[in-house]
Amino acid sequence: MLNVVSDELVRRRNLFAASHCSHLNVYNSSHDVKLQRIAVILDETSMILDSTGRDKDEKSEIAAITGHLLTIGRLGRALGIHLIVATQRPDVASVPGALKAQLDGRICGHCADAQSSIVILDDGSGAKLPAIPGRFLVRDGSGADKIVQAYFLERDEQYDV
Repeated sequence: MLNVVSDELVRRRNLFAASHCSHLNVYNSSHDVKLQRIAVILDETSMILDSTGRDKDEKSEIAAITGHLLTIGRLGRALGIHLIVATQRPDVASVPGALKAQLDGRICGHCADAQSSIVILDDGSGAKLPAIPGRFLVRDGSGADKIVQAYFLERDEQYDV
């Protein structure tokens, strides 16, 4: 699937270059056929990208996946292709530094320790966040953090929800 998205990224780069457009909104405002935004969502990133204990072939595959993600992160925003990366257990091996540098917006729940927070936010703010279900720290790249409270529904055994 990443190959398909990478091919679409190249196609869009060529379309934008031929049309002298710098980003998706400019392209769509000047063309009848509109391009839709694409979201590439990678969940459980630490399980996918951590190469610890992997054999040579698996490490090669992880390197290829990481390469695609880096390209999408670096070039995709202007082309309307967005990357969302999620992990429950952040550590240095779960999100490579080069990929993390491409992720402007970050959302972090309470972290058990400062090290986990540093992996996500580059500082210990997540460890200082109260451990309230549904409470998150949002860092959008503007330099201003926001604390948000999402709805949190308790599991109801009676209804298996």
